[in-house]
Order: sequence, then structure tokens, then C-alpha cells
Amino acid sequence: MRMLDPSNVYMIRDIATYTNYFLVDGELSQNYFVCEVPHGTVSKVWYPSPTLGMERRRMTVYTPAGYEDSNKQYPVLYLLHGAGGDENAWSELGRAIQIFDNLIAQGKAEPMIVVMPNGNGAQEAVPGEYPNSMYKPSFANPKTMEGSFEKGLSGYHEVCGKSLSYYK
Repeated sequence: MRMLDPSNVYMIRDIATYTNYFLVDGELSQNYFVCEVPHGTVSKVWYPSPTLGMERRRMTVYTPAGYEDSNKQYPVLYLLHGAGGDENAWSELGRAIQIFDNLIAQGKAEPMIVVMPNGNGAQEAVPGEYPNSMYKPSFANPKTMEGSFEKGLSGYHEVCGKSLSYYK
């Protein structure tokens, strides 16, 4: 039987499972913590997806501190999750927001826009956060996918290669 630790208020969700977590303080883990640095903005953005035949889907978008008041053009990193993830995987499980805030403040990463889409073609958004979504999520069967979703990822390696050049 799985049980959450009632004395640990820190929880993360991975698909349909909630788990407690803790961060061990140390030199290698500092970028995972919320530090006294300028913080970017996190937005949950709904958009239409005619390719998937969906009226709306959701993605998480991170903009660096100062973005709203700037006329500068920023590079964009498209950060895709692994199997079973969703648009919150990197921001919650991966602590991407804290990492980007800290690396940018340290001068180790260039300020950038980070787009974290929901790569699950059968979901509008995180389970439980859109109409008729109160079900246990399941993986799509790759043998039944007709290919339109996969074609949308065709430039993934090129985008990642260019985006990684913004990390020093």
C-alpha cells in the first residue's frame, strides 16, 4: 500500500500518482531550490490544435524575469516531457522554473522563453483540469496512432540542438 507522509507538505504529481519529496541541501542541488533571485513568470496557456482535432489544449510557458517590460527578442526552448507526462511535468517534477531562474541569475543560461506542451495527443491538459477529465490517464497505444502527432515532432532534434547553445 502506498501512503503519503503526513508530516511532509511537499508533494508532486506524476500522471495519476502523488508522491512526497524532499531536496537534500548541497552544492549540486542548489539550482533546484527557490533562491533569492529575480523570478520569471509561469503561464498556463490554452490554444487550438486543429492538427489533433481539438478545440483547445494547454501548455506551460515560462518567461524570464523582466520579459514583460522588455522589447528584446528571446530565444525559445521547447521542453518536451517523457512518456506519461503532461504540460506540468517539467515545472513540477523537473523543477524547471527554479532551475531556469537560478541559472539565468548566475549568468550560466541566457534568458529565454521555455514552452512546455502536453505531448499526450489524447489529453487537452493535466488530468482533472479540463472538462470530462476525471479518469485515470493511460498511455496511447503506439500501434493505433495514425502519425499526425508524430509528424508534429519532426523538427524536435534540430530545435533542441539550437536551444542547448543558450546554456553556458
